Amino acid sequence: MFLARTNLSRIVRMGGVCVMLLGGAALSACGDSGDDEPAVEAAADPEAEAHPTPDPNATPTPDPGPATTTLRVELNEWSVHAGKNTVPAGVIQFIADNTGTETHELVVVKNGEELVEIEGLKAGYVQAMRFRLEPGEYELACLLVETEPSGEKEDHYQRGMHVKFVVE
Repeated sequence: MFLARTNLSRIVRMGGVCVMLLGGAALSACGDSGDDEPAVEAAADPEAEAHPTPDPNATPTPDPGPATTTLRVELNEWSVHAGKNTVPAGVIQFIADNTGTETHELVVVKNGEELVEIEGLKAGYVQAMRFRLEPGEYELACLLVETEPSGEKEDHYQRGMHVKFVVE
């Protein structure tokens, strides 16, 4: 019986030593490899938040519902071209296509008031927005004003980036 206890305790102690050795080897494999390569760390993307914090000053924009009409608008130096001059009242999906070489924006204006806009549309990009419009006369415009390296102001609206359209 004494022999059986001795062998059993020896086996248990040897098993414990093996577990410690294997655990240490596994940890060292995860740690410093001994060579002089720098450790690679993943940096978090500051713009990619899983749960972005809402802006407390933002005004919620209600969903206008499904589009009843789609209006494609091409922005280019120095023009705004709407696919249609007249559209029916309701929810209009504006598809802004910047075919120019500079950044532009699409602003829907009524009686001098900016109603809705797509800002900072880079050259070659397309972006859509939906907005409910009542009957009336409107204008589609790029209202960007840039300062050139020479100090001269480049006003996209004054250079011709606007067009009138009617909602019936």
